[in-house]
Amino acid sequence: MKDKGRKAAKFIAEMCLRSKVGSRFLIIADDLARPRWIAELLAEAGTSLGAEATLVIITPRVVGQLEPPPEVANAMKTANIIFHVTGGNAIFHTNATKEALAGGSSFYGIDGLSEDQFVREVSIADLEQVAKRTEKVADLLEKATHVRVTSHWGTDLTMRLSNRPAVRIHPLSPVTRILPDYAEAAVSPLEGTGRGVVAISAILGWDYVFEKPLKVTVADGRAEEMNGEFEDVDRLTRLISTDENAKNFPAELGIGTSHLVQKGLRGTRGDAGRIGTVHLAFGRNDTIHGAIWSRVHLDGLVTGATVEFDGTTIMKEGQLLVDL
Repeated sequence: MKDKGRKAAKFIAEMCLRSKVGSRFLIIADDLARPRWIAELLAEAGTSLGAEATLVIITPRVVGQLEPPPEVANAMKTANIIFHVTGGNAIFHTNATKEALAGGSSFYGIDGLSEDQFVREVSIADLEQVAKRTEKVADLLEKATHVRVTSHWGTDLTMRLSNRPAVRIHPLSPVTRILPDYAEAAVSPLEGTGRGVVAISAILGWDYVFEKPLKVTVADGRAEEMNGEFEDVDRLTRLISTDENAKNFPAELGIGTSHLVQKGLRGTRGDAGRIGTVHLAFGRNDTIHGAIWSRVHLDGLVTGATVEFDGTTIMKEGQLLVDL
């Protein structure tokens, strides 16, 4: 497994270090066995390719999107390339990452992967196809004005977009990636415009799928009422009561664009990258060109969705209808 790990780490490092030999390469790893193993392989690979690699171990965040320690945040500002290797709770939607990206850093995440997922080989041809699809969906998001999301589970949600830049996450992106095969195109809808009901199959990072969808009623861009299993509703209610902006919904509309993500829902970050899934977030969106700050950014997964942009169907019952 270690030889396969070295090969996977070198493949990733080579993709990230193109034209950047001599880069300052910061790897932030959760203090867990698997993230440390992957991080050490990445540091070894980066060094072998001429990068100045620094490995930092941090206490795992108890929930996603908590700020890293101040010392790590400062180091992020001076790194050319940042990796966060996490057991499941990422730091993407944080001030630290937002400031590092604004300063010209690139941010790459490896989020909750097993050893088998990390060493799985993917081809450049497949990655190029994923990149092309992601860029196409992102272009459509930037042009759309009105969006409707429906599903046979009971979702019927509308929102308005506002010509905001779309986030383009794919393995060949020069700025933001979740590796090795994750991809999505996402945008921050206009605040206060979300209306309807959304049926959520999982909260990403909770590592399980709901026995029955959790339904959220949305009015004027805020989550107002929830129905589902008591434990799921109680957990989500407590999290989105953290501050007054945590009920902002949808803070993000994301569409999965990777045909490489392994099948089978797990409630992990990887689910949102699978082609044909939709995720809608609670809380913070100022890290993706929105106007709302919150301590919370939680992604809810919607499966089997039909998505319309200005009346044109771009996804039907979980099948993405985008010509490449």
